[in-house]
Amino acid sequence: MIAAAEKFANTSIASFDTMTAMLNVAFNSTAHLTALNFSTSRSMLHDGASCASAMLDARNTGEIFTHETSLGQSVIDNALAYIRSANEIATEGHQAILQLVEPQIAEFNREITRNLDKAAKSVPAGSELAFAAVISALQVAKRATGSGESAQEGSTESQEETSRPTRKSA
Repeated sequence: MIAAAEKFANTSIASFDTMTAMLNVAFNSTAHLTALNFSTSRSMLHDGASCASAMLDARNTGEIFTHETSLGQSVIDNALAYIRSANEIATEGHQAILQLVEPQIAEFNREITRNLDKAAKSVPAGSELAFAAVISALQVAKRATGSGESAQEGSTESQEETSRPTRKSA
């Protein structure tokens, strides 16, 4: 009984440590995104003010058009830089959280396997089919989780591929 209580306490402490680390990652990511927002806003305000000043000093409509075009290009460049930076921050945060959670998921899977092996030895007669169905369902869930991770990686890769033509056209 004492060993079970110690195991429960150790699991709780590990979960608390992981949750604290995940919160630190979230706070750091939020701080980086906030800094990015302020930087991008400052840059866009500066570009807009300098363009407005240049437009006021313009002598003809051709100069006004040139300044409007440069402001539009500046907005596009800032937006693309913002999107790239925000994507990097989100990806880094996601990877940091995965590194924290993956060992616990692996340990959880090992514990389930151990418990199923113990349970398989003590299955009452006639319930082998039900037990096999439970094991099959767990294996399907494990494969689905693995395919979800690979689909997520594929989604990130396709997102990067779709942003490449946009970068080239800008």
